Amino acid sequence: MSKRTTARQPIYTAEGDASGTTGALTSLLGVEAMTRLSDKFGGRRIYVPATIGPDHPLAVAAGLEAALQLVAHYAGHTLSLPITPARRQRVLELDKRGFTKALIAETVGLTERRVYQILAEQPAVRDDTQGSLF
Repeated sequence: MSKRTTARQPIYTAEGDASGTTGALTSLLGVEAMTRLSDKFGGRRIYVPATIGPDHPLAVAAGLEAALQLVAHYAGHTLSLPITPARRQRVLELDKRGFTKALIAETVGLTERRVYQILAEQPAVRDDTQGSLF
């Protein structure tokens, strides 16, 4: 698990470390709860408060039991959750359909910057509709 310290609190991140935070959270919460949490908050940082109720967004997304597990292990910390493959695929599909980056970000629930990053991670596709110069 990768841990960076800010002036306020450490940030646990899963970016580029699939066996780190993602694995630890999946072991802690279970695959289903982790998937729901990533679907809702993937690609964003979330703060885990010291107390949580059934109406808290984390409890609504992952279930109260999973949210209480998060509190028990990460209270007072910020987690950077991974984006799910389904959301990543949705970004690619919307881009292919000609949606603006801003509209993709709004639709999928990511920042516009993250949409650009996801698109940049894709291998370049050769455009054969234009003729060759040589």
